[in-house]
Amino acid sequence: MEGNNIMVEAQMMTLRSLAFQAATATDKRSGLSLLHAACLESDLETVQIIISYSPGKLDNAIALTISTENYASCPGKKALDICDSSQTNNHAMIHKILEKAFLEFQSKSLLLLAARRGKWEHLKRLLDLGADPNEVSRDANRVTPLMLAVARNTTIFAELLLERGADINMNDKFEMKALHYAALKWSNENCSDVNRGWF
Repeated sequence: MEGNNIMVEAQMMTLRSLAFQAATATDKRSGLSLLHAACLESDLETVQIIISYSPGKLDNAIALTISTENYASCPGKKALDICDSSQTNNHAMIHKILEKAFLEFQSKSLLLLAARRGKWEHLKRLLDLGADPNEVSRDANRVTPLMLAVARNTTIFAELLLERGADINMNDKFEMKALHYAALKWSNENCSDVNRGWF
């Protein structure tokens, strides 16, 4: 019974996270997020508020990967793209703010970072945005988000990845699977979760 309470608590987002997610999610009618709209309007103050209200750097990086909807006034553009297409002084200042957050994570997989050291809400949001639960790391180790999640002993991460289609039969460079990672961490709970996904 106590395990269920922990899972529910871990899945609850803070008010700050909810507010930031609302400010960076695209609106169904306009196809823009508040961040996109502020960039379009060169509203420096609003961009600063949104970015400073972010719960963390990974949240900012995730927000910067979100594109406007195809029916928006500027279809398929990310916030940085919107700033690049305009040349006002405010756009240049907004670009500097957003670029700083973007460059820190530019060459990294946000999904693998979320599985390795992020929060459940990061992982869920990235999967909701279409990230591949079977993404393989670009380094020589060739690990997957599921391997990282079970190595961290984060059962709720493993459950979410399995629900979203993570393949438990994928191998890393040493031919180890997620179940091996769970066993190495001596986590009976993780082993049983991965095993449930197996059968």
